[in-house]
Amino acid sequence: MRWWGKQRWAIEGWFKTVKHRFSLACFGQKTAQGIHRWLILSLLVFLLSFLGYLSGDTTKSPNWGQVTRQILELLFPHLLVQILLQQIERLQPLLQRQGINIQVASS
Repeated sequence: MRWWGKQRWAIEGWFKTVKHRFSLACFGQKTAQGIHRWLILSLLVFLLSFLGYLSGDTTKSPNWGQVTRQILELLFPHLLVQILLQQIERLQPLLQRQGINIQVASS
């Protein structure tokens, strides 16, 4: 029984990672088609992440957060830059109150 409990928490951890690291939490899951798409995207994310895990140190359990970050950096660097720029824009009022002015220019 303890083994099943451990496996369940590993799976729960994976779904939490899929939802939050790959933004699948806000993906439509209210219809049969939405659930189907979510499952396909989750499988794709798992395969990409597992390939990333296999390319690293496989002697210890994967840290899915690190693995997903590596995959995102490798396959979608432009997406990470966009996310960073959005965060900077969102935090502009806070930064200005702290006397920090960030300007981004592209080359």
